[in-house]
Amino acid sequence: MDLGRLRSEHTFGLNRIYLLAERTGFLPSFLVAVNTLVLSQFGREIEALPMPKFLGFDSRDDVRADPLTFFFKHNPTPGFYHHFHYGLWHGATVTYVAIQLAHFMGFHKVYLIGVDHHFECQGQPHERQTSLQADSNHFDPAYFGPGIDWHLPDLETSEAAYRIAKIQFRESGRLIVNAGIGGDLKVFPRVSFDSLF
Repeated sequence: MDLGRLRSEHTFGLNRIYLLAERTGFLPSFLVAVNTLVLSQFGREIEALPMPKFLGFDSRDDVRADPLTFFFKHNPTPGFYHHFHYGLWHGATVTYVAIQLAHFMGFHKVYLIGVDHHFECQGQPHERQTSLQADSNHFDPAYFGPGIDWHLPDLETSEAAYRIAKIQFRESGRLIVNAGIGGDLKVFPRVSFDSLF
């Protein structure tokens, strides 16, 4: 996908999206990261990024704060939170957190890109594992490459969260669309990425 077409758009990037910058020149307008393992291992890389960052409060010691860094608490009660100062439910995916932030900021249309909703891994949801090989689940083999700790996904909870987001956006006259290529995310209507431009 030609992410250069998004340079004039407001974009939310997740976790280690910045690994694309060297290859494509693309950096998002905002970065969102809430997973404690991501922030404990890559906090220094994330704090050096030039855009506003929305990060999980539990990892505030792993990332030096600056005027562009906003920490928010995790709210363990499932739901869609309209004001992030009350905390946000993670919905088992940082994508759900970004969707709530986009709603809070007033965006009326959200286009998801690169949300495959599919992982090649074995184990229980949320189980901590250490990667032994190149990452086949993300756009870069170093994303969660050898020696990196990560939590296994919980696709069932993520999908439940996406359904909540879809309802919340619809009830407020807004829309979430899947503009990605392929993948298993079927909660949101699909649209061709190329047709957006």
